[in-house]
Amino acid sequence: MNPEELLGRATIIAVGCDHYEHLKTLSNVREDLDRFKQIMCGSKYSVYKESQYWQRYDISSTELRELIQKYLFERSADQDILVLFFSGHGTAIGRDDFGFCMKDAILHPEENVVLPTSVVKLSEIIGTIRIKDVSLILIVDSCYSGLISNAVEISFEDMSGEMSSSLVASSGNLFGLITSCTDLQQTKDIGVIS
Repeated sequence: MNPEELLGRATIIAVGCDHYEHLKTLSNVREDLDRFKQIMCGSKYSVYKESQYWQRYDISSTELRELIQKYLFERSADQDILVLFFSGHGTAIGRDDFGFCMKDAILHPEENVVLPTSVVKLSEIIGTIRIKDVSLILIVDSCYSGLISNAVEISFEDMSGEMSSSLVASSGNLFGLITSCTDLQQTKDIGVIS
């Protein structure tokens, strides 16, 4: 497959959330989405077409699940590439999963912990796109995004390799990961893609 054909097989889904019903409001996610779109398909150096770029802002968990399903039904085919960018709150789900907090994420009032049933788990997204032979490039700008691995006790440098190896072993797909911090860090809401 030549490079133009490969680029044509990519879809970029960019999702961000500033405003939450139960979590602290963020302030610069809309700008992060705008900058990411500029990088991916809006500059003279961009290699993707605007028609390949899907963007959603301040959506619910159900709407994110529906967006991933829409991608799977309407766009994806074997050997396609999904670039998934997320900017917003994120949370650890146990020791081996990550939750994307959308506007309807719920915080337990006594424990001050996000309820796992109120977020979209990374494992859900991966399980859904594994139906097709889709390669995933995941770019996450949120607190604790370094947790995106199935073994949080290994070093940050090993996390990406561990996650990538387990995904390739389970699905045969390529996997890329860029996070804004380690598993124990919070990302500062400072107005630029961290």
